[in-house]
Amino acid sequence: MNININDIKISHTEDTINIEISTNSGNLLIGRAGRCINALEYVVQLMLNKNLNARVKVSIDTENYRQKQKERLKTIANKAIEYVKRTKKIYRFHPMSTKERKFIHMYLKNIGGFDTFSEGEGLKRKVGVKLAVEKK
Repeated sequence: MNININDIKISHTEDTINIEISTNSGNLLIGRAGRCINALEYVVQLMLNKNLNARVKVSIDTENYRQKQKERLKTIANKAIEYVKRTKKIYRFHPMSTKERKFIHMYLKNIGGFDTFSEGEGLKRKVGVKLAVEKK
């Protein structure tokens, strides 16, 4: 990929290995919409879990991309909430990666008052949000 890596920091929690890559070519490593960094993360996770009995998650980051991504997702989730409150209609996000969909589901669940669902297949899978139905 012609990426010069300045430093790699590895840390871990109970079930996740965190890899922070310092490079001057962060945009190349991240790729369009995070596709390259997500693919690298997936390949590394497959390699690590090939011969292990327990599953290990891998998180790869550079230039604080993951935190910036979460902030961006919060912003669009909040806009979706306002739309749903105002119109009482379902809001469907653009197709997202598994990690992004999971984050949206959890973020909206923590806010409360909304139901989320996923629809579509593969790369076209997306999250929808609607007002929660009150339980009697």
